[in-house]
Amino acid sequence: EYSPAATTGNQSPAATTGYQSPAATTGEYSPAATTGEYSPAATTGYQSPAATTGKLSPAATTGYQSPAATTGNQSPAATTGNQSPAATTGYQSPAAVKGGGSIAAALGRNSTACAEEGGAIMLAYYSDETGELKKVFAGMVGAKYGFGLKAGVVYKLNKRGKPVAVKD
Repeated sequence: EYSPAATTGNQSPAATTGYQSPAATTGEYSPAATTGEYSPAATTGYQSPAATTGKLSPAATTGYQSPAATTGNQSPAATTGNQSPAATTGYQSPAAVKGGGSIAAALGRNSTACAEEGGAIMLAYYSDETGELKKVFAGMVGAKYGFGLKAGVVYKLNKRGKPVAVKD
């Protein structure tokens, strides 16, 4: 139930299963994965992914080509590193990236995405009544789509398929 896993070193995976069970790694090629509610995964290092499955289970990475992915509701994914995508599929699960060539993909209902200069966002909009997928948007920060996506701004997709800035 409260079983953390931590590793340090090259090619050193950490994996946990269970309620409130964090996993953390430091080092190149060192993935961290968790399954269970309130179970965060975090990595630091080159090509070191973090993945979680479970409600309120964030994934975070720091390092070049180090993706973060979550599938639970209210489970954010965040990366800081070039070419390090962040992807979420759960309800109200934000995705945020800081690093050139990184994509923040927030594909769950009522989710948000944020990227820095040189990055991109991807958002989905679902019907409030049926939950059916209605709109999808993908775009580069700084590009013009009749409006400009700004670096560091958190966006949500509206029912017309346009990203709108989320107010604090």
